[in-house]
Amino acid sequence: MTHITIDKYVYYYWRKLNKIAPSIMNNCINLNQTAIRTFLSALIAVFLILMAGCSLKIPSEEPSWTVNFDFPLTKDNVSMKEILDDSLLTTIPLDGNGEPVLYAFQDTIEIEEQTFDDTVGVDPTEKLVSSELDTIELENIDPKKTDAYLLSEIYPTVSSMSGSNVIPAFTLSPVAKNFTFEDFKSADFAGGSMSMTIQNDMVIPLGPPVNVDIQDMNGNTLVASAAKWEEEIASNTSSSKTLNMAGISLVGEIKIVVTGSSPGSGGTAITVDDAARSSSFTVEISASEPKVTSAVAQVPEQTIDEMGVIQIDSENKVERAKIDRGTLAIEIKNGLDLEADLKLTISSIQDDNGTVFTQLIQMPRKDDVISSYDLNSKWMVLDVTMDPQKVNYSYEVVTEDSKSDTDPFRNVSSIDVVDVEIDLYGSGEGEQITFSEIKGIIAAIEEPIETIRQEISALPDEFDGMEFMEAEMNLVFDSNIEFPVKLDMDIIAFNNDTSATRQIRGWNVTHPDSQTIVIPDAVGLINIKPDSILASGTAVIGGSNDVVTYEGNESFSGIFSISIPFVFQLADDAMIDLDAEKIDQEFPENIESVTVFMEYDNMFDFDTNISLLSAANESHFETGSPTTPNVLGSLSIKGNSSSIDSLHLDESQIELFDDIIFVKTKVFLSSNGEVKFLSTDSLKITSYGSVKYLVDPTSDEN
Repeated sequence: MTHITIDKYVYYYWRKLNKIAPSIMNNCINLNQTAIRTFLSALIAVFLILMAGCSLKIPSEEPSWTVNFDFPLTKDNVSMKEILDDSLLTTIPLDGNGEPVLYAFQDTIEIEEQTFDDTVGVDPTEKLVSSELDTIELENIDPKKTDAYLLSEIYPTVSSMSGSNVIPAFTLSPVAKNFTFEDFKSADFAGGSMSMTIQNDMVIPLGPPVNVDIQDMNGNTLVASAAKWEEEIASNTSSSKTLNMAGISLVGEIKIVVTGSSPGSGGTAITVDDAARSSSFTVEISASEPKVTSAVAQVPEQTIDEMGVIQIDSENKVERAKIDRGTLAIEIKNGLDLEADLKLTISSIQDDNGTVFTQLIQMPRKDDVISSYDLNSKWMVLDVTMDPQKVNYSYEVVTEDSKSDTDPFRNVSSIDVVDVEIDLYGSGEGEQITFSEIKGIIAAIEEPIETIRQEISALPDEFDGMEFMEAEMNLVFDSNIEFPVKLDMDIIAFNNDTSATRQIRGWNVTHPDSQTIVIPDAVGLINIKPDSILASGTAVIGGSNDVVTYEGNESFSGIFSISIPFVFQLADDAMIDLDAEKIDQEFPENIESVTVFMEYDNMFDFDTNISLLSAANESHFETGSPTTPNVLGSLSIKGNSSSIDSLHLDESQIELFDDIIFVKTKVFLSSNGEVKFLSTDSLKITSYGSVKYLVDPTSDEN
């Protein structure tokens, strides 16, 4: 038997310990108390053996022995706080009054104030009105007598009589007397009454018959039998006849021709002297309410009255609107040989006090007038029920009284016209009349809503096969608008692979019962695990038959809120995929066995299955990797339980430690009901390995 000294013996084993000690000590840091005690016991045993060998004889074959040491694998804590690091992650009560323990993703995004500032107006419009002078009323013709018709003129024989004589019946010799109308030079009459009165101052009667013709100065008959008496006109009496003037034409200077007969002295002798011979009769002419269709005359004041409407075709219907930009243009073509004033009234245009628009426009004779008026700040008041709408207007044309002029005669005709063109437009011709405020029916005004984007970074990518059971998305609007605002919105959730859309159409956000829009099936949007959610759309006012008041400063704002409680429905493959961990550990040769210890504390209500995977490269854990990770072991854990379990690796698994670098824990979830992640719950898993290997001094020398 071979004997060696203590120094030599210690030397062999001290050299061996020096080789494995760094590896062992590196792992002591993370060992639990049980592993540390095991290691210390083994170290003391080795030391005692060495010391005991100092007094023993050394065998011829060098001894070998086994050593155990523990090393950490993974340390995982499965809770929302550990998995997610997002400021939008919060806790909410499980019920209305409980403590906030249920994890949830919540956020509120402000919808900035947006204003309906579109200009509302009506299309420009115009109306051309031709107003005829129509029948012209002249002043009454005052009574005026002709020169006397002497007895000696109508019965020349009387000139040779003297003394007491019987004047026989005779036929009047036609006698004409000139007559001048002071008020006209020519006239075509449409009406009026001309009175002809014969004042018989002769010593004998006149008629019957007595006939009066009217001739021009050339002897042309203008009016035959203008007056005719079928009865006797006694001496020293008068008799009148009336002529309807309609349809007759006269000139200013005429001849009054009297024809007829006289019964003479009626068989009674009368004294024929100079007085008898110079006795006479006259014709007195007057006229009342003479009307002409044309004349050269002294024209008294004439009036033309016109009333009408200006049609407005527009999508906007006005009940009452304050004009922001508006112009009234009047173009008048005065076809009258008379100066005149035109008083225009537009009852549909009013001031703040309700006073209707009026304007007096002077018109020179036979001339044009163009005027324009600023309607800004005036009110347009219309019947909102009418389609098309109508602007009511009227005007009165009052002509001059030409008698006061140095040249009083005017050439007038009933077909003389005053053309009045009324134009309504905005700032310029052809532009809309715009309103700063309108009460009426307005066409649809569309205001785009700025796109709202919400990043959903806090949703757990680590959770596969887990469907959210609850989610709420709301749009809440605040507005100063007192009439309907219809909202169309598209809410789109998307990720790199897919998208989902929810639509809101025609939602009246100003109704007291509908200012909050609940997005339908919000949980369906969330369950595609979106990266972002976009909300965009338009708000529309008007476009209905509602009478509203619009001022062009109506605005709305709001918030878009998202609340996603972490309440899940588990699919068959529900899994929490935790991060891989790198193993900084050198393993010795001659490993005889490896035991994996898994210490867990499951505070969740659901069961889990845990798989511990290993790989030489972290990419091997990725889905679709051509290299499948190695399964070191699996373990089933009941809900609300804690324990330590061990897994003994077989020879093939032990060989994996030759190149093991990364380990990863996968947690598979199992539950028949809903799963809630509470701030008070977690799943803590700590795994470490225990290696038993052979220490053989000779193997090192060889």
